[in-house]
Amino acid sequence: MTIIWDGRKHCGGYQHCGTFVLTYTIPAGKQSLCHHFPGKPFTGTKQVAFVPGDFPGNDRGHQLVKRLRSAFLSGLVFDVGTSLTTGKANQVVWASITHKSKKTQNIHGFPDPNFFTNCNTELDSLGVPQAGDLPSLRKSP
Repeated sequence: MTIIWDGRKHCGGYQHCGTFVLTYTIPAGKQSLCHHFPGKPFTGTKQVAFVPGDFPGNDRGHQLVKRLRSAFLSGLVFDVGTSLTTGKANQVVWASITHKSKKTQNIHGFPDPNFFTNCNTELDSLGVPQAGDLPSLRKSP
């Protein structure tokens, strides 16, 4: 997972606050014991998602990205299953955490006034720690 802050890109409905660009790269491999068909090969994926940046006096974008990183590192963002898009089995697919793959008006994009609430509720239900309990996104010098 890579996280890039881009102050020039903006999500629909969140002008002038920049965007966090999350790139998830999952290589192909063999399913482990926690998957549906252990030992069977699966096809990897590369997915890009967007989170609106921070507003003056409000760092909810930064906080959400910290939680999404924790969820990814805990194996909660993706699963191996059948793709709803292609119908192919044994693919890396999104799990149950809301992500937006478009910056503009679209079923998978913005604006979405419920995005932060829905995503944080899903993270809470999965036991992902609150942002204040997680390490900083910034790399140490």
